[in-house]
Amino acid sequence: YYENNTAENIFSSYGFQSMAADEAMQIAKSMSIKKMGNENAIVATWFAFAGVKDISNEWTEISVTLLDTFFNEINYPVEEREIVKVAISNAVENKFADTKVQKIVCDAINSRLAWPDFLENILLLKEEINRLTANERDELFYLKYYRDLFLKRRYYTKYANEIYIIHRDKNLELLDKRNHNLEAYEKKITIKQTKPQSET
Repeated sequence: YYENNTAENIFSSYGFQSMAADEAMQIAKSMSIKKMGNENAIVATWFAFAGVKDISNEWTEISVTLLDTFFNEINYPVEEREIVKVAISNAVENKFADTKVQKIVCDAINSRLAWPDFLENILLLKEEINRLTANERDELFYLKYYRDLFLKRRYYTKYANEIYIIHRDKNLELLDKRNHNLEAYEKKITIKQTKPQSET
């Protein structure tokens, strides 16, 4: 899916999901987990945003179809498929992660909050989502969406808490600064536009 749709997906692209999957592998290595659990975590991370065209807290029917197609094409063990789907659903909907697989997937997906070039990624996301949904949401909309993620998302594993937290906190500071500057600019523009012509 990602290899065939790189032209249409800037942020939720092969490169983006590859980075998340790499994080899932690193987290899994730091834990005692069986091989199939490791596979389940990586597959769940890969497909968490498959087919997603808008910011959402739900896993879409398109995403489910893409995952089922993948399962069938490679004869993924039937008894493991629900484990993958539940891990994705928990991560996307921000439900509490109970199992090792769920914790790995949640932390791998939320590692994006600690990635370098975080603000640049938000701008790419803005352009991608607005184009795919024919919207004109401004940057503040996406900054506020991500700030909500910072406040509501947690890390479960020792690896994530040791590696991601410091970078996550720095990105939150950058986001808040950018958000403050944009709000101040918009307020200034609004005041200027509402002044009587003789005062401008």
